[in-house]
Amino acid sequence: MALQKKIRTLKEFGVFISTGIGGFNTIQDQCAVHCIKGNNRVSPMFIPMSIANMPAGNVAIELGLKGESISIVTACASSTHAIRRSL
Repeated sequence: MALQKKIRTLKEFGVFISTGIGGFNTIQDQCAVHCIKGNNRVSPMFIPMSIANMPAGNVAIELGLKGESISIVTACASSTHAIRRSL
């Protein structure tokens, strides 16, 4: 992989991903399922699919990065926070 050739050590690199809200479509869909079909029909993957810190972890795992991995959820300011936190 080209990325690994350029990295001296994977411990030096982390992942910072930001969002205004995590998994909103999933939350909306599963709330509808709950209202229409009942709570026994809500997906067992509802929580993992709706929490916002999953993307940073998944990217870090996929690329083998060992540095800090964090997801920032601060609405409109999330991109600014992610950029500042990465410096």
